[in-house]
Amino acid sequence: MPLEKNDIPTPFTFTVDMSQAWDTKSEAKIFIKELKKQGLYSKNLLYCGFDGAKDFRTTGKIYATWEDDLQSTDVDNANPIEFATEREHTKPAIAIIDATFVSSPPDKKKGPKDYAIKLKDPSAVIAIAYLKYK
Repeated sequence: MPLEKNDIPTPFTFTVDMSQAWDTKSEAKIFIKELKKQGLYSKNLLYCGFDGAKDFRTTGKIYATWEDDLQSTDVDNANPIEFATEREHTKPAIAIIDATFVSSPPDKKKGPKDYAIKLKDPSAVIAIAYLKYK
C-alpha cells in the first residue's frame, strides 16, 4: 500500500545561494561547501536533483548518484545539480538520501543507466537543498 503524504516525515531543508556560480564547476564548489557546512557531504549519502515544487518521495523509482558526481561535467554522468536546474523545473532542489535505505545503491561501473533507485523508506530523504540563483 503506498504511503500517504501525511505519513512521510518532513526532512531538514535549507537554501543554497548559487547566485555567484557561473558554470557547472562553480555550482559544484558552492554546493559542496554548503553540504560540508551542514554535515551532509559523505560517501554514504546519495544526491538526487529534482523539481522542488513536487514531492517525489511517493513515486517509487528515482535517480540518485554519489557525491563525486556533483562535480561531473561529463554529459553521460547524472550530475544532480544539472538535473535540478533543467528548464522545466520551477524550484531547483537536491534531495540528500541515506544510501542504506535504498533498494540497491547505484553502481557507477554500469554508468548513468544504473542510477535508478527505489526508496525502501521515504524517510531516507534526510535533507532537501533548494538552489537559489537570484
